[in-house]
This record gives sequence, structure tokens and C-alpha cells, in this order.
Amino acid sequence: MPSMGDGAFPDARQRYGASENVDQIDAAIAVTSDYGIDGHRWDCLPDTVGIAAALRGYQPIASPRPALHAGRVAKLNERRALLTESLNRDKKTEDKCEVKAVYVCLEVGFERPLNPPKLLIERTETPKEARMRWQKTSTARSFHSAVFGGRKNHSQVTAYDVAIGGGKAPTHPLFYKYLCAVADWRLKDPDAKEKPRPGILKWAEFLEQFAVYWADERPWRKTLIERNQIYYSTGELPPDLPLPPEGLPPTLVVESMTGVLGQAKRATS
Repeated sequence: MPSMGDGAFPDARQRYGASENVDQIDAAIAVTSDYGIDGHRWDCLPDTVGIAAALRGYQPIASPRPALHAGRVAKLNERRALLTESLNRDKKTEDKCEVKAVYVCLEVGFERPLNPPKLLIERTETPKEARMRWQKTSTARSFHSAVFGGRKNHSQVTAYDVAIGGGKAPTHPLFYKYLCAVADWRLKDPDAKEKPRPGILKWAEFLEQFAVYWADERPWRKTLIERNQIYYSTGELPPDLPLPPEGLPPTLVVESMTGVLGQAKRATS
């Protein structure tokens, strides 16, 4: 079992192993969502498509990014599509962006375009730029499914998910659902007072629905799946689980879904 410190470092509160750099696979996944792309990247670049020549009756305003252009500017957003097409021409998808705002840079002390003309633009990151940014970003360490994030997580957990999605063997709909239920890991045996959560499969329903596959599982796999269900339901770790050399961090020892353990003042879900 690797140390909790492998690939990690203390966070701002100096908690051991609490932060890590974003893994390359996580960075690639992040850019597939709009939330993973920064839509407010600024550049000052030469006007190679003649946008400044279309400037008519403009009102000079202060530069929204003085660090890139200290003088005043004139907004010309009706040329966004033209500039977007020019910037993306003959480029791969990972190198394309969308222009959000266009400003013509004006001479300092005057109200005429620079010569040669320049543009101050606001645009989205390209997927490649976003991926590189994420790879240089640190974040709170993930304990998704009790497996801390990083390369080891992807070699064991993500690999299983990818095998299901890309495999040709699980063509039977029920068997496919069984594999997905195991991969989802959120099998739960709720107590009588607990309100059911939508999308969370109950342990009893899992055993009934997939009885034919469960009966054929190897004993060690049954133990693994059942102990994961117990952990998700109660927060109780398997008794024979190999732990990191320095033990578990306090947040894992004292927090569970249903109550407060040890000296913790709060519980998280």
C-alpha cells in the first residue's frame, strides 16, 4: 500500500497529503465540460483581418485589461465571428477557441487606431490550453469511492469503467447493468430511518436483480463488493484493508455519512 504522501503535499491548513496536482487523465476529462474551460482569457494581438478598418463612429472607453494595452479602446463585437473563424482556420479542434469580445486598441493620447492596428480580445481557452492549465493546478485530494485520486486510482478504477464502455463482451443488457452497478460503487443498505436517495441502488435490490451473476461470482469478488457496500452504508472499513504506513488522515477516521465519530465536530457526505 503506498503512502498517503505519494504524489501529494500539504494543503493551506498544512494537513498531510490533502492536496495533489491534477492528474493528466483528470485534466483531459475536465476540458470536456464547459466548467473546465476558462471563458475569460485575454490577448492583445495584431489585426490581421482588417477589423480596425471597419471602425466607424466609435466611443473610446478605458481598456478592460490595462496590463495588455494601457490606452483606450473601441469595442467592435460585430466582428467576433470573423475573428473567431480567422483564429481557428486550419487548426485542430483542441486548438480552437471562441472570441467573446473584440476591442480595437487606440493610440495613447489620441482616439485613432494604432498603426499597425492591434486588437484586445476576450476569448475562451482552447481545450489544449485548458488541459495544460489543469495539469499545473493543485486541488483538494479526492477520496472518491475511498480510493484516493491520482495515477493509481486511474490504473485500477478508471480502467474498469473504460473496459465496460469499450468492451464487446457485455452485450447482454442485464449483465451490462450488473457491471455498471458494481462500477457505480454506491450500493447501499440503508437503515429503517434513512430516506432513500434517487439513483442509489439498495443492496437487497441489487442481490435480487442480479442473483444469477452474483451466484457465479468468485468469493474474493463477492467480499470486495460487499465490503464496499458496507463502507458506503456505514463508513466501516474492511478489517483486513491494507492502510498507508502513516495510517488514515483524521478526516477519514472521524467522518461518516450518518454521524460523527471520534473528536470531529462535523460529518460530511
